[in-house]
Amino acid sequence: MKVHSSKLNPIVAAIIGGAGLLSACGGGGNSVDTTPAAPTTVDLKTAVIDGPIRNALVCLDKNDDGACDAGEPSARTAADGSATLQVDPADIGKFTVLALVGTDAVDGAYGPVTVPFALRAPADHASVVSPLTTLVRAQMDASGSSSTEAAQAVQDVAGISAPLFADYNQGTDDGAKAAASLARFLVLAKQEAAGVLAAAVGTRDSSGATITGADLERAVELRLIDLIPSIVNAGATDPNATPAALLSSAQTVLAAELMLTAANVGSVVGLAKQVDTTPAAATPTAGASMEWFRYTDGDNWYFPVFESTAAQNAPDASGKTHFTDKRKQAVGGVVTVWGADAAFTNTAAYFDGTQWFVCPTDFVHASTPRDAAGRSESFYCGAFHSKSQRSMRDISGLKMADIVSDIRAYPLPSTAGAFTQWGPDPATGVLGNAVFPAGSKLFYQTTTPIANPDAYNAVATNTVGAYGAEIAAGGTPVYDANGVTATACGQVTTANAASLFHDIQTLDDLVARYPGKPCIFGASASAGPRNDWWGQSTISIGDVSGPAPANPYYRSTRTVRAGFGAGNSLTYYDCARRASDGSPRNCDPIGTGTYAIETVGDARVMRLAGVPAAAAQLNYNRIFVERGGKVYFGFRTKLTVNHSVRPNAEATDALFTQLAQPGLSR
Repeated sequence: MKVHSSKLNPIVAAIIGGAGLLSACGGGGNSVDTTPAAPTTVDLKTAVIDGPIRNALVCLDKNDDGACDAGEPSARTAADGSATLQVDPADIGKFTVLALVGTDAVDGAYGPVTVPFALRAPADHASVVSPLTTLVRAQMDASGSSSTEAAQAVQDVAGISAPLFADYNQGTDDGAKAAASLARFLVLAKQEAAGVLAAAVGTRDSSGATITGADLERAVELRLIDLIPSIVNAGATDPNATPAALLSSAQTVLAAELMLTAANVGSVVGLAKQVDTTPAAATPTAGASMEWFRYTDGDNWYFPVFESTAAQNAPDASGKTHFTDKRKQAVGGVVTVWGADAAFTNTAAYFDGTQWFVCPTDFVHASTPRDAAGRSESFYCGAFHSKSQRSMRDISGLKMADIVSDIRAYPLPSTAGAFTQWGPDPATGVLGNAVFPAGSKLFYQTTTPIANPDAYNAVATNTVGAYGAEIAAGGTPVYDANGVTATACGQVTTANAASLFHDIQTLDDLVARYPGKPCIFGASASAGPRNDWWGQSTISIGDVSGPAPANPYYRSTRTVRAGFGAGNSLTYYDCARRASDGSPRNCDPIGTGTYAIETVGDARVMRLAGVPAAAAQLNYNRIFVERGGKVYFGFRTKLTVNHSVRPNAEATDALFTQLAQPGLSR
């Protein structure tokens, strides 16, 4: 079959152009052996979907190069997206299933494909190849996670309940429709990104290799993992979203947040090929890597650094190595060390599976030595389990200003901050012409959480309080001629609010005191036609960014809140915040859900279900923790991928020496 690559976008043309199907013929002979041959292959049935996709090229990508090469079992999909590969039984469950969707393919739901793209599915979930399985496969690549772990992480961040390995087109509920909507968004995003990055095909990446279409597909997939919160916030999981609306949203998100360009994507592609495979030293030595570096000036800076002694770098009886997390900061010239100051220490309590505890700052964390693929597992505080993969760059003899500029230009995001603000600004000249000494290395690391614990901040200001039942019941204040009201809402003032607001002791109190009934105040010239106060009767899930308000009386920041009803039900609200004091105002219902309470150690924990997409921006899932006669705002951090660029001990120390600021040392 001939593929006309001239029709294809350059990114996927580079993938499809080298793909082919094998054909064979045999010669005659003088005799025929009629003994039936033992079967040498088995059927591997799969289906390629956005909608069902006809005429996609599907193969078992045995060398993981993103192309269907000669010798790899392949087939074309039927109108329903199905295909059957003839596969060596020994290969079942071992290799990624790849689908190349060219401009000769037709999507049964969305019509002829105009911009080609590729989809993948993990080896152990080959029955469906979709944009969602592609995201899972990309998550696995980034961290070395299993397909189950990667799928859990994607679901956690995206906030969708539908199974990611299923054919969502067969479902009729909102969960399946939300999955189908997200899948369509991802395809549109890949197609939009293809146009942005097409010029990079055939150029050199940072490792010196030629960039292929498959390289760019994977770089885009990696970026889409990072963008899931923004994607969900843009309406990608709305079960009622139209294709036109999804396209508009995809264009908006990518224009603002793709960060990859034809000029810089080579750094991401190249680093993926420079995995740190350095074997562990026969004799362990001490080491360190700096997780982040914020430097405003000599009086204001902050850094965390992971350090290991030689003894800690020697694997213990369980095969684990160990490290400590040390942090230092300067604020207005005052230098403090993490854990040595009450205002600069860890105050969060975690449940480690056995007990709630505040992880001390000198806790010795565990990890596994990096394997041949540069992968390691970390067990931070004994409660946070993550996997990571890293690449290594030797920066010995290179100018500090150049390397810091490279770090600031790194296009993938960190949960610690914006890389554009990493370290000292080279333009100020503080790095001069200094170079990094021998042994200096830069580690580019992608970390994916596998399991995060229930947690809460164990400080007094984090407890949940409530007004009395009369105030929580809401209503419209009615004032007499002297400005006095008999209704409870009208009795709350700025001066007496604190005296009317008290800590609650149980989760049952929380449910009773937050029924979702606002205090309704009259319109005014400053507040506008609506001025309902909801803070006394709804509980905060978290603050999210919103559009610029039409009225300066309100902030652009909005808050997602909840009010409780009968039978473990609750209603979620999207609320404005008053500019003067952040008071939640003018809430609108945005969905319903349920809550459940369970015993966790010596605490009771409330979990919320049906959380709306508006909360997707939050990097945690809200829980409430009842412990010791108090109720706390709790959280479970979402399983969000993090990218870090870490100088090793030699590079870190040299950088600090060059800056020569009091206290700036490990």
